Amino acid sequence: MGAIVTGGSRGIGRSVVERLVADGARVAFSYLSGAEPAVELERKTAADGGAAKGFRVDLAEPDAVRDFLAAAQEWLGGFDILANNASCVVRASLAETTDDDFDRVMAVNAKAVFLALREAAGHMRDGGRVITVSTIITPAGDSGSGPLRGQQGRHRAVHGRGGTRTGIARHHRHRWCCPCPPRA
Repeated sequence: MGAIVTGGSRGIGRSVVERLVADGARVAFSYLSGAEPAVELERKTAADGGAAKGFRVDLAEPDAVRDFLAAAQEWLGGFDILANNASCVVRASLAETTDDDFDRVMAVNAKAVFLALREAAGHMRDGGRVITVSTIITPAGDSGSGPLRGQQGRHRAVHGRGGTRTGIARHHRHRWCCPCPPRA
C-alpha cells in the first residue's frame, strides 16, 4: 500500500505518516521548512521496520503539486491514499495582511488541495482513499485575525459552529463530499 501525505514532517501530518507506516504503508510526504524533522521521521519509520520518504516542496509554487505527486508515485510504485494536510497561516492582523500573504495562504490551503485531488484522480489505484484536513486555527473572538479567518466560514455555515482542527476532522461530513447525517 502506498500513501502520499502533504505537510507530513510535523504535527498532525507526522502522526498520519507514523500511523500509515505502522499499518504497513510506504509513505511519501512533503515538507517545506527545515529538513531535520523530515530526516528524523524517515529514520524513525525505518527503525520501526517501515518506509517513509520526505520531499521538500513549496506547494504554493506553480507545478509543485504535480511534480511532488509524480515523484512520490514513482518512489512508491503507485498509491492508494492521499492525505491533504499541508497548510500555512499568516500571523498578522487583517490590516497588516498583504496581498502576497493572502495569495500564499490560498495557494497552499485551497488550490494545492484541489490540484492534489485532481492529480490523484488520474493516478490513484482503484479503491483509493482521500483524507483532507480542513483548517489549522481554532475560532476565537478575534475579528482582526489574518486571512484564514474566512476559511472557518465553511465549517460554521455547515455546522453552525467553529471547531478545532481535531473537531473538524472528527465531524467534517458535507453533502457534497461524503454522507452527512441530517442536522437536528
